[in-house]
Amino acid sequence: MKIFLSTVLALWLGVIPYAPPLFTGIAFDNSSQNAFAASSSFTITSTHNVGSGATVLFACGTGSTGFAPMTASFNGVSMTSIASSDTGGYHEQAFYLINPAAGSHTLSITQSDAGAGSNYLALAGVSYSGADTTTVPEDAANTGTDDGNAQPTHTTIADNAWIFVCSGGSTDGNQQVPAGDPLGTLRATAHATFMSVGAFDNGPQTPAGSTGVHTESAGTSFQPWIAFTFAPSTGGGGGGSGVPPGLIRNFPIGGCCSIQGRD
Repeated sequence: MKIFLSTVLALWLGVIPYAPPLFTGIAFDNSSQNAFAASSSFTITSTHNVGSGATVLFACGTGSTGFAPMTASFNGVSMTSIASSDTGGYHEQAFYLINPAAGSHTLSITQSDAGAGSNYLALAGVSYSGADTTTVPEDAANTGTDDGNAQPTHTTIADNAWIFVCSGGSTDGNQQVPAGDPLGTLRATAHATFMSVGAFDNGPQTPAGSTGVHTESAGTSFQPWIAFTFAPSTGGGGGGSGVPPGLIRNFPIGGCCSIQGRD
């Protein structure tokens, strides 16, 4: 009876009892990858299927044409460069796009011709739902180089944030998280002769603090990498209070209880 009276009173007052959305946080959506060797092309593509709820798409590109910079696009929309890393003639670059178009579209990375003969390119893309779209990434990326057994780290700012790592390599084999010392998750990898790329993540990190991944690629002598963190949405999709903006009031019902609603 009390529930019925509460509903009637709520309708009479013109308010609806408010229930905050459930906390969901960041979630992996989908991945894609591709690689080619000894090609005259300086553009590599993959078909990436973005889910309807995805909020961010990251792309990793590895190239062998010296340290030539790259550009990236998804469904014809330019992606923003995050950072790059170079070693031994190999170039690694990371990109992002917020609110990518849902469905299967072309993810593309192009590297400018640095004068090298045959070109080697590798591409990995990963999309996520529940990620913040206002500040991507959370902070400036860390970059570095290694010899095939790297452990990139970064410090998160927001609770429940994730780390993302792009890792390149001069090897004819896929990259992986080492079985004997696992840290993080491999989301996408591809390789061609003398070239590999890997996209890794680890999360959520709570409370905020230092986190990392462990990447491995057998036989790699040059391994550029990029590490950055990205936060969950504060609009109820991950990590925020879940209460939309606006005034929320408690409306008393007799002397026993109240209902919550908007003005």
